Parts: sequence; structure tokens; C-alpha cells
Amino acid sequence: AMGCASSRLTESDAYLVFKAYDKNHDGKIDAAEVKSLLRDLGLEYTPGYVRSALRQMDEDKNGTVEWPEFEVWYRKNKPLQEARKLFKKYDKNKDGVLSLDELQMLLRDLKFQGEVSDAFQEMDRNRSGTVDMDEVVYWVSNRNRGQLKKMFDSYDTAPKDGKLNKKEVKKLLVDIGQDSREENVNEIFAKMDKDGNGVITFDEFFSWFARIQAIQDCMDLFCEYDEDDNGRIDLLELGKLLKDLSLEAEANEVMTIVDRDKDGLIALDEFINWYMGSHKIKRLREIFTQYDSNKNGSIDKGEFMYVLSDLGLPTDDKNLEKALREVDRDGSGVVEFSEFCKWYKYDV
Repeated sequence: AMGCASSRLTESDAYLVFKAYDKNHDGKIDAAEVKSLLRDLGLEYTPGYVRSALRQMDEDKNGTVEWPEFEVWYRKNKPLQEARKLFKKYDKNKDGVLSLDELQMLLRDLKFQGEVSDAFQEMDRNRSGTVDMDEVVYWVSNRNRGQLKKMFDSYDTAPKDGKLNKKEVKKLLVDIGQDSREENVNEIFAKMDKDGNGVITFDEFFSWFARIQAIQDCMDLFCEYDEDDNGRIDLLELGKLLKDLSLEAEANEVMTIVDRDKDGLIALDEFINWYMGSHKIKRLREIFTQYDSNKNGSIDKGEFMYVLSDLGLPTDDKNLEKALREVDRDGSGVVEFSEFCKWYKYDV
């Protein structure tokens, strides 16, 4: 596996954390579970902050947080969690503040490359001669987001309006080593442009970038378990991975699903498609089952009407027939699960 020798295992952390706080194992985290999570991560957990965090996580606004939503939020906030852990580690006398020497050790662990004295001055907003946890976390938060904002702003050229057009996004993608072919740029741009207005705001860019980081972590995880460094994961390596991630699945069953070319090994692209998609597919199965009222494994026209209604789409006969034709690709008159997934833009 090229580049695997220097990879790191990232605790498989996001998913393990999600599972730990999904107390009733329903694949969702509710407000009470979010509060417990924030408290245990050392973050603010007042009612107002819990509501704010829930709004940030809950992208589809259904009142709960599913795994894909949690992963994006967790990746964004992971540097803050690390900063809090390091603060506690270097606050040797437990007085709630760090001296310049203690801060130097913390910044070393954060791989900070600049002048420690400058960073100290930036953090010490009340000019007390020490820095407390809130000041450190505030600085780390703004530094990470600020670095991405500087990158974003550098591509926001003409007009400089706080948004990126497709040409500006293409230049950014080229500079960070992404495939610059037109079809790839169009695909990435569409993923960034959540509101579909033809331009990219910083928040849209920031969400996309967090997703890219999650994919990189997925690649690192693959490399960690590719023990013989041959660019493939075999059945034994897969078994170890499933055990370490506490995923309740048999290696043989997973291999059958993931190994699309049936060579008995899992390539990186097969692994990413499975690992990044498996939790989403589980959620889609839950949604599908909710509308499959007679539990016959398909959604008929009457059941599909409720799908459209809950999505806020028109349900008159003309629009219902049109939507059903789009989803029902094999013309059977009902919607199977695979068709349902593809309609949601997931190809299974």
C-alpha cells in the first residue's frame, strides 16, 4: 500500500465515540446523549450550548444525529478535544492555567511551528501572564478555522465577495492536489454547493474539507491493517479490523460485500466505499423499512406517496406517477431497496 508506512491509526475514534453514546443502539444520538457527550469531552454543556451543538450536528433537521452527521462534526471539533486533553496534561499543579513553559510543551504536541511567545500573547487575551483552558481552546479553534479561511479567501478573487465560483474552486482543487478534470471538478463543486445556488460559501467549503479529512483517516485506517503492505486487506487482516472496531459482523460476510472484483482481497477503493458508506446504508435501510408498511421488502405507490409527502414534495397523481417512474428503474411498479438508495444518491 503506497504511503502506508507512515500512517497512523486514529483510534477509529469517531465511530467508537458515536457507538458509546448511542445508548439505545438505534443508530442515532438525541439531545440527552449529546449533552453527555459534550460533558465527557470537556466541552461546554449548558442547555444553550447543547441546543447549539445539536443544530450544528443535525444537518437534516430531524431532531437527532445520525452517524454521517456526527462524523463531520467530530472531525471539525477534534482539534479542540485534543487541546483540552493536552491542557490537562500540562497543567501540572492543577491551578487551571498554563505558564509560558507549560504552553511550550502543549504547542510542541500540537506540532505548532511558529514562535511560542507570539502564540502566548495571542492567547492571553486578558493579559494575566498565564493562559486558561478557554483561552487555549479559543485560540486553537480560530487557528484551525482561520487557516482554512485564509486559504478560502486567497481564492476569492474577482469579485471578492466571500464566495467561490467554479473557476476559483477548480484552481483551489488543483493547488491541493485534487483531480482537475472537468467532470471531477463538477462533481466536487456539486457536493460543496449544498444550497445549489452556484457559488460556494466558506461554511460549505469547511464542511466539504472536513469530509475530505474523514476520507484521509479512512485511508490511514486501511494502511494500518494492511500489515504486509501489499495494498490489499486479506481475510485475516479484515477480521482484526472488525474486532478492533467492535463491528458486529463476520469477516467472510463483509469480504463478500466489499470485495467487488471477487479476488479474495480488499483494495483501497473498495475499502473506502464500504467504510464510508456502510453506516449510511444502514440508515437508509431504517428509512426504507419505515415506509414499507406491509414489510414485503418493497415500497408500493401508496407507500411512496408518504415518502414524497414527508419530503415536502407534491403528491398529486401526476407528480406521484412521475416520481415513481424515476425511482422504479426496472419498471416493476414498486420500489426496491437498491432503487431507493440510488434515488437518495447512494449507489449500492
